[in-house]
Amino acid sequence: MEAMVSTPRLLRPRNLYRPAPILDAGQHEVVNQPAGHGPLMVLGGPGTGKTTTAVEYAVSKITSGVATNEVLFLTNTRTGAAQLRDYLTARLNYESVDSRAETPVRSFSSYAFDLIHRIREAEGATPRLLAGAEQDRLIAELIEGYVTDPQLTIEWPDSLKQAVGLRGLRHELRELIDRCAEYGIEPGDLEVLGRTKGRTEWVAAATILQDYRDVLDLSGADAYDPSGLITAAVKLWEANPDFAAVETQRIKHIIIDDFQDATPAIHRLIQLIGANRDVLITVNPDTTVQGFRGARPQALVNWPEILAPDATTVTLEKGYRLGSSLHGAYQRTVGRIPAIGGLPDARSHLSAAAHDDAVTVHRLASPVQEHLFIVQQILELHHRHGVAFEDVAVLARTSAKVAEVATALETEAIPVVRSISEVMLNQQPAAAPLLVLTAAADAVAHGGAETATGLEPADLHWLITGRYGTSTPVELRNLRRRLLAVERDAGGTRDSTHLLDLLVSDTDRAFELLALDADQRMPRYAAGAVRIGRMLAAMVKATIEEQASAEMVLWAGWETALPDVGDVWEQQALSDDPNASVRANRDLDTAVALFEAAERYVVQFPGQTALGFTQYLAEQDLPMDTLSARAGQSGVSVLTPTTAAGRDWDTVFVVGVQEGVWPNTRLRGQLLHTQELVEEVTGTAGQQLINERIAQVRHDELRTFAAAISRASRRLIGTAVADADHQPSMFIDRLDPWKPTDDEPVRPYTTVATPLTADGLVIHLRRTLEETERNLLSTVDPVEAEALETRGDQAANALAVLADGGIGTAEPGHWWGLVDLSTTAPIHGVDEHGVPNRVRLSPSTVETAVESPLQWFIYQISTAGTHPAAATGTFIHAIAEKFPDASVADMFAELKEKFPVLAAEAGIAPGWEYDALYAKAQRTLEYYYEYVSGMRAGYQTGRGKTAEAFGPRQLVDTEHRVTVDMDFDEVQVQLNGIIDRVEVDAQGRPYVVDLKTGASQVTGARLARLPQLGVYQAMVKAGALQDIVPSRQPAGAALVQLGTTNKSVNIQPQAPLDDGMTWAEQDIADAARWVQGPYFYTVHDADDCKLTTLCPICKEGQQVTEWLI
Repeated sequence: MEAMVSTPRLLRPRNLYRPAPILDAGQHEVVNQPAGHGPLMVLGGPGTGKTTTAVEYAVSKITSGVATNEVLFLTNTRTGAAQLRDYLTARLNYESVDSRAETPVRSFSSYAFDLIHRIREAEGATPRLLAGAEQDRLIAELIEGYVTDPQLTIEWPDSLKQAVGLRGLRHELRELIDRCAEYGIEPGDLEVLGRTKGRTEWVAAATILQDYRDVLDLSGADAYDPSGLITAAVKLWEANPDFAAVETQRIKHIIIDDFQDATPAIHRLIQLIGANRDVLITVNPDTTVQGFRGARPQALVNWPEILAPDATTVTLEKGYRLGSSLHGAYQRTVGRIPAIGGLPDARSHLSAAAHDDAVTVHRLASPVQEHLFIVQQILELHHRHGVAFEDVAVLARTSAKVAEVATALETEAIPVVRSISEVMLNQQPAAAPLLVLTAAADAVAHGGAETATGLEPADLHWLITGRYGTSTPVELRNLRRRLLAVERDAGGTRDSTHLLDLLVSDTDRAFELLALDADQRMPRYAAGAVRIGRMLAAMVKATIEEQASAEMVLWAGWETALPDVGDVWEQQALSDDPNASVRANRDLDTAVALFEAAERYVVQFPGQTALGFTQYLAEQDLPMDTLSARAGQSGVSVLTPTTAAGRDWDTVFVVGVQEGVWPNTRLRGQLLHTQELVEEVTGTAGQQLINERIAQVRHDELRTFAAAISRASRRLIGTAVADADHQPSMFIDRLDPWKPTDDEPVRPYTTVATPLTADGLVIHLRRTLEETERNLLSTVDPVEAEALETRGDQAANALAVLADGGIGTAEPGHWWGLVDLSTTAPIHGVDEHGVPNRVRLSPSTVETAVESPLQWFIYQISTAGTHPAAATGTFIHAIAEKFPDASVADMFAELKEKFPVLAAEAGIAPGWEYDALYAKAQRTLEYYYEYVSGMRAGYQTGRGKTAEAFGPRQLVDTEHRVTVDMDFDEVQVQLNGIIDRVEVDAQGRPYVVDLKTGASQVTGARLARLPQLGVYQAMVKAGALQDIVPSRQPAGAALVQLGTTNKSVNIQPQAPLDDGMTWAEQDIADAARWVQGPYFYTVHDADDCKLTTLCPICKEGQQVTEWLI
């Protein structure tokens, strides 16, 4: 089949024209209001057509001759404004009204910013909106200044001293600053209130508030924070009556949607611009989602009469969205919220829609099961019921849960749309590497790097295997092994970590360090490390440049990676592979967002370094924000109720309904008493007890929950996890109350079916095909045989259709076990060009290879973290090498000095684990002293018939590195190893000692032919120690068990090898043959098989093509 190629296309916008809806009597009453009707509030439950009525009201006025710029349509969020704008444009297009002029739909913040811009334009100022993340960072810098600069002082009250520098205090300060902006509280007013009311927290906060505003005033960029934007617009309106008069004359009609989410500052703004004109306001107090920002449904009581005493209110009662099931869930939820006194009762009069709907609740066994269930249900609805992805939403209480669910969906190639305001830029896979490299480049450029690259080994590995390095862990391991092998061939002693750092820091030496010809192509296993090195070098060069900005340094790295990475991302973004396309688009969007953030940083903080930008982003705990949203996205919407406000979907999942999460009844602003401050300035102080405040928070949570469930029009699915760490919230029973019985006292767990993914379907079809073929071999019934053949043909045909459609896993040529081996040539014992060379082995790898060649291969290609016990063993070996005579005082002094560092690197804090590990290290050194003393004087091992006496020996060397070549009939071997202690007996024969710090012991039967000791002895016979011991005749070898739990050290000797070919040489030859590949044998142990998932004898390791065996 010819390969499919994606070509970018310019698509015509959907829903370009929209016919007029059928309105009910209540809606007609609103739409047909004559000019000069004054303020009008439309009250109604979800789905009663409030927004539709508002749009039709606007259409009615514009089609009757009112210019579009004389209508102002306001709502709370830019997302909501964008949707309303599209809706209104489509309606005007249908009515043949030219909509090419600006459609009059704005968010409150957007309109306020526009007012500020137009008023300040005459002064030559260019206002700029400060993002929430920038505001958070600015507060953090102010607090840090008070902590680190002795010239700056602030009286921190005792209640705040422990919180200074912590994230929680920063968040509470931001909330208090927001409330001060909302209510017009000046720093001086805050300080006076603090001293008057005995709130020393307010006095300290007043100092920070003053400094915060001074920084904004002195920034030179005329910056406005989001919370103060509306208040600033109000003040400028009041201070510029001429402008206000012109604006008032221009706007004839004001329409406000979802006014229940308006903050006090918005209320003041509307009072100013809404005086003496026609104003239409839509409201549902039961779905307020901006309570955390100060929106209070109780404030609606005075509306719309606050604009004019003759204002009117219309209540819409007919429901169009919520069917009987959804209507019941909504009523059970809002029924727990006290009605707002003074407002008409829209709740009880809300009728259910006539269409069918469904509400289901599911109790899952774990968060993973919950995510799998969401994936399975969405795919089931999409594939079996024809529900488009864009008609589905998943709503979660927190942004963290939103991120988890979005990742789970994207993993299964389900397209996802989520609010850009919920994405942390510094945590994105395409941005984080550039930020890490920027910091490293600064360290290298200014001589502050502890390594050649300025990177920790773990960070370097992460970069090489990340989005920009693109190397696999196997390739990285091969690179390190190659570097180490070249180093050892040259007689060097540097480890692979140092060599890798050196290669990345100086890529011009890459061919030299890898012992490759300069005219060769760089091997695939090294390409990622070299790319990271070149990016780092370019960024170091850019950092050294005078006046280097964050943009310049980032661009230097990006430009270097562009030919290998950026172009690939572009191709993937345009490809037909959904997984690659989603990830590439996200990466490209992230890269653009990163450069936008850098540009804003340069404007806000002129003269700051690129390192400052990385710190600026790293310390942000809030997502970046912008006035505009990205368009053109289509998929499942994964949002919080706040970002979902004003929208509706066919199917809505309300997920993560857990106790302590939804509802979260923690009082906000407790540290700085922010709510108490609001009560003081609003004259309501002392009117609420603590339990009443908690109840108010709970009511806010219920309103948020009601808003979430009311976004569904056909299907609502609620999920909660019940396990040892999570319990469902009682909110879940508001959706579908559970009636306990004797058999089922609690809601049963939902069994999650296999998701209808392409891979899942291929697995099902392959299983069907193979089971059919297997059953055909055993059946003798011709009717059953015919049915089986038909079923098998159907499965085969379905797989063929999927393969033709581009599903690679359905193509038999891609199936595991049927594909030809990538090579039939040896993969070890050859160089990069396939030329045979010596097989490199060590005594320990010979032991692994003769016991299980497959396990040896897995060990070679895998990586494992360092366990504290292994780190301790390495430490003990280092002490033994430093003090070969085993001076107890010296060894204990070394242990005391170095052990804290070792423990810190292993992540072990002082405590019982630390003490236990230290005590074990002490015992190990005591056993080492006991062995050395016995070695000098002679000792005895075993008891009775197994007793064996050993005469005194002398130490020759410790940690002695040995290399020897050995030739056999079929293979040539190079053996490399490090002998812990080389000793000689009275006859001058070398004796090999291997120190063991682990707790495991070797049995006597196995010890006699233990490959590790035998190989060392064979190396002695081959002359490996002739540089320090003339004799080639080994005196034997021994394991010295320092990690034993016995009362004394345990010495396990192995007899000396005979002359000629012995079992040890045979092990070496066998190991060398078996590790060459490409086939690797495994040893099956019925009782304890080490490789069950790979062993063909174990059920778990059988291939799907081996069912005939």
